[in-house]
Amino acid sequence: LIRIPILSLAWKEYGKDWAQIDAPRHLFLFTQEGFVDLAEKHGFKVEKVVHDSTNFQFWASESYKRDIPLVSGDGEGISPIANDGDQMERWDREASIRNKVEKGDQACFYLRKVAEVS
Repeated sequence: LIRIPILSLAWKEYGKDWAQIDAPRHLFLFTQEGFVDLAEKHGFKVEKVVHDSTNFQFWASESYKRDIPLVSGDGEGISPIANDGDQMERWDREASIRNKVEKGDQACFYLRKVAEVS
């Protein structure tokens, strides 16, 4: 199982403000198709892909876009954008819709090593 952020709608919408870029931790970012291709080139079969994005893709990216830190300076609070309950519910619904149509901003890839043929 490999779970990674993937380039999809949130990347197109937020660009450099997309929270999942998460530099410098993510040195490479993939589309779903690109990661499947990479896995297959290295002897793996992708058995299943599950998108499991959350409202984080929205509130965190909106925070970056507005130059608002994700966490307060004292480390006690999170972005005020995440405190809007109605907006968070709308973003929960949008994340669920995107996951169902494989357009979420993160996914789990279930891999199986393909037996080598001698």
